[in-house]
Amino acid sequence: LQVATSTVGAQAALSVGTAWLAAGGGRLRALDVGVAESPTVMADVLGVPEAQAMAVVGRDLYLAGAGLVVRYGLGTCGDWVQAPCTLVERDRVDLFPSLTSISAIAAEPRSAYVALAGGNELALLGEVEGGRLAVVAQAFVSSGETKALAATHGRLAVLTQQGGSVAVELRSLK
Repeated sequence: LQVATSTVGAQAALSVGTAWLAAGGGRLRALDVGVAESPTVMADVLGVPEAQAMAVVGRDLYLAGAGLVVRYGLGTCGDWVQAPCTLVERDRVDLFPSLTSISAIAAEPRSAYVALAGGNELALLGEVEGGRLAVVAQAFVSSGETKALAATHGRLAVLTQQGGSVAVELRSLK
């Protein structure tokens, strides 16, 4: 059953309440899908090149692309049907090397964990002086290539793959 269609190119997407957040083509768009028959673009802002992963924690959205992570304030996006949506950019953090591909991102309040594609390296982004987001640490998982991340209840779950074997590594975030 198809109720409605909307053409928004997306390389990464997720839902927040009644909003569908879609990143692609260097843009980040918020569509209100509270009325399924007529999705409405509520916001369209500068995104990241080659969007690869997104995570939401509280009222913050973390969007990762080639060599870059951007944190946006969501305001009232998705709180109710046709809620105002501003997508305010709060931070833009460069990763090195600059065109690094991202395989996953997970977030907790005031921090994000980014898995660099093709390996076992993690970058930790945290708030520094003045609440600005910056790369504050680097870590490596025990073996394999990181495929997915999830942060919950003070732990970081890291899904890794090495050959035909898959493993989950749990790390304390405290």
